Amino acid sequence: MDDVLEALREALSWPALYAHEAAQLGVRWPKAVLLHGPPGCGKTAAVHAVARECGAVLHLITASSVVGAFTGESERRLRDAFAAATRDARSGRPVVIFLDERVGPSMARGAAMEVDPVSWDDVGGLEDVKQKLKQAVEWPLQHADAFQRLGLSPPRGVLLHGPPGCSKTTLVRAAATASGATFIALSGAQLYSMYVGEGEAILRDTFRRARLVAPSIVFLDELDSLVGKRVEGEQTGEVTARLLSSFLTEMDGMELAHGVLVMGATNRPQALDAALVRQGAELAAVCREAAMAALREDVQGASVVHHRHFALALEGIHPQLSVAELAKYEQWLTLSALGA
Repeated sequence: MDDVLEALREALSWPALYAHEAAQLGVRWPKAVLLHGPPGCGKTAAVHAVARECGAVLHLITASSVVGAFTGESERRLRDAFAAATRDARSGRPVVIFLDERVGPSMARGAAMEVDPVSWDDVGGLEDVKQKLKQAVEWPLQHADAFQRLGLSPPRGVLLHGPPGCSKTTLVRAAATASGATFIALSGAQLYSMYVGEGEAILRDTFRRARLVAPSIVFLDELDSLVGKRVEGEQTGEVTARLLSSFLTEMDGMELAHGVLVMGATNRPQALDAALVRQGAELAAVCREAAMAALREDVQGASVVHHRHFALALEGIHPQLSVAELAKYEQWLTLSALGA
């Protein structure tokens, strides 16, 4: 931490100590410093220590001290904090305005959810699942150049399924913590309304906000209860059908969005509509998985997808159409030919 402490000392005390020399040389002192790193590495302690050492007045700004429930309240509190710091600076003392945990974007207010920090190590086992989530959530942000180099687009959605208590929600929270993305959660209580069209409007507004505050994660817990399954020969509930149609429309529009990932969790994957669990065109899915295999092999230097990567992809991706389903299409083709 010695280099960090020295950099803070330079930013805080040098403007006063070497004001004359800076004026002669035309040096402009930095107005801000960003400290970044994992929890517990000493960022906050370093700021407090250097502020005490330099005799500076420390103004601490946190999300809880700024964010308000009413429109404009957060902005007013932030202006008040800077005004107080300005008054102290005019008295001749150095001043530090410390923003701990950078306040989230205002567009996410009312939609974003505060997530208690959860690390991957908090989830025991499930190493394969955690690795796949890291590749889906963290890699597109941390290795954007590698994705662009191989022509890969970040995934639009991830589905976690399994029995109750198998850590699906905890895994989602760990992914949100690791990525630092804005976390937006939706529940059935929010979407099902007594007013026609209100659920679809909430769904559209949620995705709109998610695009504006990207990178972001939209989490739909108990996905099967939010957007149900269409069954051939049965009449789907009107509200469920409308929500499903709106959700599929938003997911299709995700191809043009960047930095937005939809994560769903369910105890009943068999209750989901087939359109929600399709991987897309099978050849495209194979190519994508082959490129991901190349990245897993060398995430920094991979630039070519080899035959061995396609072989690995084919081991994990299987045809989505069954023999019986293909037979239905062949039967229809035969009957239509006879009718002609």
